[in-house]
Amino acid sequence: MTSGMQKVFLVVTAVMLVGIVLAGLVFTKAFSVWVSATRAGNEAATIQNVKTIGIVELQYFYSHQRTFGTFEQLIQEELLSSKFKSNPVDGYVLTLTVTSDRAAYALTADPG
Repeated sequence: MTSGMQKVFLVVTAVMLVGIVLAGLVFTKAFSVWVSATRAGNEAATIQNVKTIGIVELQYFYSHQRTFGTFEQLIQEELLSSKFKSNPVDGYVLTLTVTSDRAAYALTADPG
């Protein structure tokens, strides 16, 4: 290989390496933006899910001798959709706990 060809080869190799590094940086930034957007969407959906569950629990409370319902009961009554049968729901693990006297409930949403 002549000296001129070696120089061209080295320049082409250097340009390719710079291109690969830049592509990696662009991919990393795009991935981080995608993760942030997904997280924000899951948070918004979970806030709406919590509001919906609160409203549904009130409906159930007033139509079932002043007791609150579990996820299974709310789904069986068709007050909630079947998406609440499994966790996570929209990226969050929802836990609905009804007290033993069924006059109170607790709802938690943890990132999952």
